[in-house]
Amino acid sequence: MDEYEYERLTIINNDGLLGAARGFMWFSGFMYLILGCLLGYNFGSTGLPDGPEWLSVVLGFCIFGGFAFLSMVNFIVVNSLANGSKWAWYAGMVLAVLYLPSCCFPFGALMIVGFARAPVRRAYGI
Repeated sequence: MDEYEYERLTIINNDGLLGAARGFMWFSGFMYLILGCLLGYNFGSTGLPDGPEWLSVVLGFCIFGGFAFLSMVNFIVVNSLANGSKWAWYAGMVLAVLYLPSCCFPFGALMIVGFARAPVRRAYGI
């Protein structure tokens, strides 16, 4: 690792607002995983009122799989942000914008502020 790369990763990993944004992404990933487990179990165990039992189990697995996918996206983006990947900066901005029109508005707003500042953009090469 050359000196420029070391300095770039130091800026990325020591920035306070960017660290808070990554922390919120970790938190939302864990919440997606917990919500997927709870909703998937609920659909799989209680069943549909007028449907066959196998359909409720399939729906439970699909709900769990969807939420697990969303949590893995968050986890992969957070780890790639720490490694300084340029695509992860774009993916993080997309996730932040998706959080804005929901009840997670404060998370999305803080993430955008963390990503959009000049030193962070310069460190990611944007």
